[in-house]
Amino acid sequence: MSPVPHPRGHSGRAGRTVTRRDLPGDRPTWTARSARIGGLLRALAELEAAGVALPAPVAGRHVLHAWTRVAGPVVAAAGLRGDVPGASFTVDLDDVDALAEAGRALALALRRVRRSADRSADPGSALVAQALHRAARRHDVAAEQLVAELGRAARLLAPVHLPDQHAAPVPVTAPVPDRAQCAAASQLRP
Repeated sequence: MSPVPHPRGHSGRAGRTVTRRDLPGDRPTWTARSARIGGLLRALAELEAAGVALPAPVAGRHVLHAWTRVAGPVVAAAGLRGDVPGASFTVDLDDVDALAEAGRALALALRRVRRSADRSADPGSALVAQALHRAARRHDVAAEQLVAELGRAARLLAPVHLPDQHAAPVPVTAPVPDRAQCAAASQLRP
């Protein structure tokens, strides 16, 4: 079922929200995803508390707070289908945007460190990458996979809002010429 946009209600925060029902995946999958993303964001918050500058979308624990608001209702609703009580939940699109931006910024930090021949050229990115690798080892996944969880979660929570960038483009077909156009083209040939 597609998300239904509606104005934010009881929390008082201005923003855009969608109500979701029939979330893809089951409760164990979303619980594991929540643990991986939460662990990653807590590790980055600890790194920031130690004085390391994080990429702008991740700095200030904004993404950690966004994930905290999203994770509870999502895990509770995961695996429930139809009109079962608790099967629908509301997600703030600003939180989804924050998750997607954080995923892109952390992926960029990993790429910069991997491409850099001199690891000391950007010590902030190197420390962020080390923290990402440590957090990934705790969950027995690659750092790139752990970072990709942020974007994957955002796309699953609001698929219409954040379409899959790796989806195949819609093919565009050339118009088929009619007989008159074919005859005109054949007369032009020597």
